[in-house]
Amino acid sequence: MVTQKHPHKPHQEKENAATTTQQQPPLQSLFSYGHIQWDASILYHVLLLIYIPIGIYLIIVRFVFLFFLLILIIVTPDNFTFPPKVTNFLLIAFGFFVRVHGFKENCDNPTIVCCNHRTTFDVFPFMKLFNFDVLIDKGFFEASFLARKFKKIVGAIPLVRGHDQNDREKDKQVILAHLAKCKRPLLFFAEGWDTNGRVGLMIYQKFLFSLGKPVHPVALDVRVPILPLNPGMLGTSVIKEVLWLFFYPCTIWSLTFLPPQTKRADESEIDFARRAQVATANSLNITPQIILIKMP
Repeated sequence: MVTQKHPHKPHQEKENAATTTQQQPPLQSLFSYGHIQWDASILYHVLLLIYIPIGIYLIIVRFVFLFFLLILIIVTPDNFTFPPKVTNFLLIAFGFFVRVHGFKENCDNPTIVCCNHRTTFDVFPFMKLFNFDVLIDKGFFEASFLARKFKKIVGAIPLVRGHDQNDREKDKQVILAHLAKCKRPLLFFAEGWDTNGRVGLMIYQKFLFSLGKPVHPVALDVRVPILPLNPGMLGTSVIKEVLWLFFYPCTIWSLTFLPPQTKRADESEIDFARRAQVATANSLNITPQIILIKMP
């Protein structure tokens, strides 16, 4: 169960950072490298063997359901969006069960929602709560027919990501203009990579902390009940993750909305991102990574 802690004062954050400098977990321990938890007890593995026929049946049923959903997405107009009741039904049909904490208290009219990253499907539990946009590569968005149709379920901000300062400034203006026009919050996963949520958080990417907007941190926890299975893994493909998702009896998502954070006048973008990362890690009772490591 995810529990929400009170936000730390600045001097407490510095002490926490100093502590984690000496207690940084090994980078490899932040990730899951397979879906089966081989270190679980024999009893759980026997249970998994018994469950396999049921899981295969669920894969077939859910793929049939997905087929008809894709047809519906393709034949409906581009400006069509699914009503909330239909969205909730779709989530349940695919085994998504969502628990929410602190939403009413801490998420009044959000502009930017920042979350840790656990699986390929982390966007979907948020659909239970509000409509939102995610960043997507413009070239992929324009070239992929299904990606454009997917916008009926999850809003998208097509973006050409640049590498120099001028390109990043253009990206900021595109995002700000889109937010002003659409009035939907922007959801992003600041770690950039799927972590296992049991050990630590990757350092948060600073880009969206530089927009001059309040950021609403969310602590995300995901688990597959009863069975010794990890909900996600590093270095996989979408089709493999879909197969595993459909195999699970269900996936339980826990979203804890923390108090919104605003950049202080004497604070850098990196420090602002760090503060949101520490608050999220504290809520999940794991260690915030403080060393920037670029993944291959």
